[in-house]
Amino acid sequence: MFTWGDGRHYQLGHGKSEIVRTPTLVQLDHHQTNSLNSSSQFQSVSCGWRHTLAIDIDNHVWSWGCNRKGQCGIISNDINIQIPSMVQTPTYVNILQVAAGWQFSLFNTG
Repeated sequence: MFTWGDGRHYQLGHGKSEIVRTPTLVQLDHHQTNSLNSSSQFQSVSCGWRHTLAIDIDNHVWSWGCNRKGQCGIISNDINIQIPSMVQTPTYVNILQVAAGWQFSLFNTG
């Protein structure tokens, strides 16, 4: 996935709070992907006000950006999640879709 634009709240997933003017590859932490490949294929993406959600091809949910209200679903003392981080979801659900809102997020299950 490539992102660009206003990333001042880390919502682009590049690990920097800056404006990016050209499409730039989003790198994933290979320790979280169980793969040596540091980029992953996403099947679905949703952009909120200052955060982003994505589902990878293995149905894992990832989030990054502003987490001030917990909208990234990552338990952290950090206000911003600087790079894509895997959201801990119940193992018994089949996640079909993610949606990022103003300061909230959701996923739909089948």
